[in-house]
Amino acid sequence: MKMTPLDIQQYTFKIALRGYDRLDVTDFVESVRRDYEALTEENLELRSRLARLEDEVMALRGREADLQDCIVAARRMGEEVVEQARQEAANLRREAQKEAELDTREAQREAEMTVRAAQQEAELLTREARQKVEQIARDAEMTARAAQQEAEATARDAKQRAEQIAHDAEVASTRLVQAAEQKASGLHLDMTELRHQRARLRAELRALLEGHLNLLEDDTLHEPARNGVEPLPNGNAHLTIPRLSSALVNGRG
Repeated sequence: MKMTPLDIQQYTFKIALRGYDRLDVTDFVESVRRDYEALTEENLELRSRLARLEDEVMALRGREADLQDCIVAARRMGEEVVEQARQEAANLRREAQKEAELDTREAQREAEMTVRAAQQEAELLTREARQKVEQIARDAEMTARAAQQEAEATARDAKQRAEQIAHDAEVASTRLVQAAEQKASGLHLDMTELRHQRARLRAELRALLEGHLNLLEDDTLHEPARNGVEPLPNGNAHLTIPRLSSALVNGRG
């Protein structure tokens, strides 16, 4: 049977001989009552606290369940976010790869167009340069041909002048010889003195002819060089004059 502090306080003992002292028993009972009452109050307080704690535990368990649900939901949401991020990253990677391939093809097309344009421009410049070179060559050939013709004309003129000079010299020599012979026959000069005069005349005539020949040779050789043309073959411009001078000097000895 469960007792209360009031039961302890109202409990009575039987009186017997040689029993306990009533005051001691009363004091002890009172002391036990107070302790029991304190224990009862403490027990009630503890039960009340236990009930509050159980309520709190139940509330915490509910919160724990909610937290677990939140954690599971957050984990599921995180997995979904990660998967979505992976898909978006894969899509971005594919799009970036496609864009890079498009940029690469576009760059290749632009490079090919640039190379073709450069090749066409190089071919055009090459054709223009070749045409200019050919035109320069034709102009140079025409200039050389004109210079050659001018040199040939100069040589012909020089030859004609030399022949005319030789003819004039031959005529003058003949006249001088005839005059000398007439003078010698008229005055009856000594034949030796006549030979001396004729020798001097021949020497002067030879010196004169050689001087003219040297001048003609210098004009013939230097004129094509000034025009940028190769000189004519040597000896063509004075073939007649040496024969004339030889005939004049040696033909009447």
